[in-house]
Amino acid sequence: MFRTRQGNHYRLKAFYVLPEHQRKGTGMLLWEKLKDFFVEDKDIVVWVASYNQKAISFYKKLGFVKTDKDMSSQFHKLPSGKFIPEIDMILRR
Repeated sequence: MFRTRQGNHYRLKAFYVLPEHQRKGTGMLLWEKLKDFFVEDKDIVVWVASYNQKAISFYKKLGFVKTDKDMSSQFHKLPSGKFIPEIDMILRR
């Protein structure tokens, strides 16, 4: 897990659960521990690959909601030259 403080919110940069540990409560257990890193009452923002429906559903269960923010200029370029299209989600605190 990586996070940064950006002005009036935190940005969760990475939070992954290996496929063999998914759908077993591991993500929820990790989230309970991760919340301790967000000590202030600031919103938490995460960018999720727009095609990763499992991750989007998981973040929704945590209370994150999609924003209307245009992420097209923020796509991450891979060494192959392709981009990862991402959506912006926020957990209001």
